[in-house]
Amino acid sequence: MGGSSWLRAVFYLLVGLCLAQLTWWTYFAYQSSGDLERLDLSWLESRAFRAAHALEGSDYGKLSLKQRSEAIEGYLEEQYPKLQVKQIAGPIPSDSPVIRGFDAGNGKRFVIQAKQSALDEALAQGERTRRMFVYESIAFVVVVLAGVVMIRVLTNREAKISAQQQRFLTGATHELKTPLATLRLGLQSMEQGSLPKGKLPHYAAQMVEQVNRLEMEVENLLRSAAGTSPAEISIGDLGQDAEEVAREFSQRFGAYDLELDLQRREALALPVQRDRNAIRQILRNLLDNACKFSPRGGRIALHIDSKDGQARVQVIDAGPGVLTSEQEKIFERFYRGSSEAEQSKGGTGLGLWLSRKMARAQGGELSLIPSQEGACFELRLPLAKKEALRT
Repeated sequence: MGGSSWLRAVFYLLVGLCLAQLTWWTYFAYQSSGDLERLDLSWLESRAFRAAHALEGSDYGKLSLKQRSEAIEGYLEEQYPKLQVKQIAGPIPSDSPVIRGFDAGNGKRFVIQAKQSALDEALAQGERTRRMFVYESIAFVVVVLAGVVMIRVLTNREAKISAQQQRFLTGATHELKTPLATLRLGLQSMEQGSLPKGKLPHYAAQMVEQVNRLEMEVENLLRSAAGTSPAEISIGDLGQDAEEVAREFSQRFGAYDLELDLQRREALALPVQRDRNAIRQILRNLLDNACKFSPRGGRIALHIDSKDGQARVQVIDAGPGVLTSEQEKIFERFYRGSSEAEQSKGGTGLGLWLSRKMARAQGGELSLIPSQEGACFELRLPLAKKEALRT
């Protein structure tokens, strides 16, 4: 059992013990409320016994029946306000839980019993106590469960962040070491003079491509740390930006036998207000992903057009596409997909997250849209208004 599994088991054990203790406390408190009710009734019964004992030894027998009743009632009202007296002719009734009989002389028998209001008060107090314990127990259970849920959520979040950071470090190391290794090999070959004749331009182009790749990854890291606020807004042609970035990837397309299908449906320019460097970085990230996930000999489509007052650039790769369950997750920071194939492609998990943030910072949007084959990412920016074009 790993360290995290052991800690999880201990955590659940402690939670179980807390809930068990809380359940026992609730049961004990509920039972105790019944004891308090019985204690109140016993107190009333003892008061009735004392009153009956005191009256039985009095000289109320010398009084008339009316005077005797009034004297007994006055005595009880003064000394035992929760008790009442009744004259009886037969045996002492047993329908009251608090009752005592006594002989007041001349064969007259009376009973002392609790007033109905006193009995109701004792029973109501017991019921209130039980409800109080029940409500407090429910509140405690809710608080404990809420605490458990919060701890669990925070623990899962921390584990997720830790895993993402580990994937990021792995991906960043791969993304930086691979171009450096290629550059080192090419430079060593040039230094040793072991390059075949006529291959120098080819190797030089490869090294330039690796430098561009390094520059793109470093730019992603710097923008991730510095934020995505637009640095310098200017009006430019989004279609021209896309075509220029595509030309930057021509060497890479050739190295991987990839075909670029560039379709620009608009003859006119697509003027947008944008941070030129940020937009070009977004397009580089999209084309870089398309190259990673497209097989050799595949075709990458770059469609440029406008619709509903927005300039659009679509990058469609020839890869396996994105699982439905991951179509939003791929825009999360450090997320690199769940399949082994996606993990093996390398990357830092920053490209799509950063690209969407940069697009939204300029009033645009980057989204994954349905496609018959591969993955299709669409960048949209509002077309510049005529007033902005005249300034």
